[in-house]
Order: sequence, then C-alpha cells, then structure tokens
Amino acid sequence: MKNKLAVLMAERGLKITDLYKDTGISKTTLMQIANNTGKGIQYETLEKLLDYFDISPNDFFGYKSKATITSFENLGQLFIDLGKTLMS
Repeated sequence: MKNKLAVLMAERGLKITDLYKDTGISKTTLMQIANNTGKGIQYETLEKLLDYFDISPNDFFGYKSKATITSFENLGQLFIDLGKTLMS
C-alpha cells in the first residue's frame, strides 16, 4: 500500500527538512516514507504525520474501495452529462 506523503508535502510547499524540524521524525525515515521505499511505518510515526497534516489514514494512504471509486466516478459522470444536457 503506497502513501501520499510526497503529494501532501508538495501541496503545502514543504520539504523533508521542514517535516523533520516540525515533527522530529528523522530525515532518513521521512525520505523512505515519501519515496515509498520503506518496509513499513511505525504507528507513532504515522500518528505524528496524520496530526501534522490534520488528515485521516485514508487521506494519507489514498485508499479507496473499488465500490467507492466506481460509484463516485459514475455519479460524477452523471452530473457532467446532466450539466451538458441542461446547458444545450
């Protein structure tokens, strides 16, 4: 399961050094997490990152069930199609 640390950092204009200073998590650990090269993540580290970004584990890992993706994609397309129909 991949995480979205690099995306979260980029969205906020943060660098590894910023996270290290703000969270106390080692730069090596942060780099492994951001590059998705580590073997896992300790709960304490995960909790610090979730608190720092004020997000849920689902937001951090970007997990979506297939049912959720399918239903929301279909719903979104339905609204797009409806909007096009109403505008014509």
